[in-house]
Amino acid sequence: MMDKHTPAKGPEIFLHRLKKYATIPDDVYICNPSLTHIAEMEKQAPDKVIARMDGTYYFEFSGLNFLGLVKQRRPWLLPYTFWLYLIPFQIKPMSILLNRFFNRGALRLTRRADAVVFQSQISKAMHKKFLKYQEGRVPDTIIYNGADIDEFYPREGCSLEGYPAVIISSSVYRLHKRLGEAIKLISRLSKEYPDIRLHILGDFDSLVQQSLAGIDLSRCTLHGRMEPQELPGFYAGADIQLSMCIFDPCPNVVCEGLASGLPVITPLESGASELVGEENAGWTIREDLELKYRPMQVISKTPAIPISRYEEVFYEIMDQLPDEKRKARFRAEKKINIRIAAKKYETFIQKTLIDN
Repeated sequence: MMDKHTPAKGPEIFLHRLKKYATIPDDVYICNPSLTHIAEMEKQAPDKVIARMDGTYYFEFSGLNFLGLVKQRRPWLLPYTFWLYLIPFQIKPMSILLNRFFNRGALRLTRRADAVVFQSQISKAMHKKFLKYQEGRVPDTIIYNGADIDEFYPREGCSLEGYPAVIISSSVYRLHKRLGEAIKLISRLSKEYPDIRLHILGDFDSLVQQSLAGIDLSRCTLHGRMEPQELPGFYAGADIQLSMCIFDPCPNVVCEGLASGLPVITPLESGASELVGEENAGWTIREDLELKYRPMQVISKTPAIPISRYEEVFYEIMDQLPDEKRKARFRAEKKINIRIAAKKYETFIQKTLIDN
């Protein structure tokens, strides 16, 4: 699918929002674990660095998964990697090495950091499990991302096609985002809601494009990427949001959906479940997925959702949709508000880097 627009990535969007509301001392640099952002930080050589950590890679090294990785990132190498079919099992030491390479930005940043902010409990758990993050070396805390609730809010007069209008959003869909499972769920729900429509925001990588072959997309509208300023009105026209990704540390799109008054259906094994909060636990589905190295580039190995349980949650939300939408907005106002996140960053910086 072709790009409609090319907006900034999630981490950059959040930092832009954060700096709008937080007063950060000139000698403190809040850094994402991308190599580009780290290089910029090192060039500026600030006195103090806050590492803002999201999730980690957790690729399984097996022949089939590595072939998928090559197909996804370096397809021109495929003719030279046929021998990988001879490795049908995971090689654990190679999984460790592979992920240390892909997570090299996170490792480099945490070594330099004077303090660490994790975006969720799941984010911290991933760093401890896969990168052996050691608590106590520097101060750390958990601060959720936030949405600007004056920019994202329920609006009258906005309406997307279909009823219910369901939205799912990502910059680029990869297999662990489980877009195909979301589409299957919508098809199943169409028996009860014949006018239901899934609005898909974002682009597909090559593996997701392949995984959708043969799947009925007749109840889907593909919007591609959208400019950030287009999103508030778009979210406000939806009824429910799906966040199907496993172990997503803290999706900004869920913050935006909650602020727009959208109940968010999500697996428990995701930072999205932390964003919706215990008071909205009825929106989450426990899938009993273990945090481990996974063959994330193998279509057939993508975890299928327990579709009947997702159906039940969807029906329960629809039965009380106005109340559930108010609960989503209330959660955003009280917990997932960019001003609250900004205040927490200011307090953490003052306590750990200035007062000490």
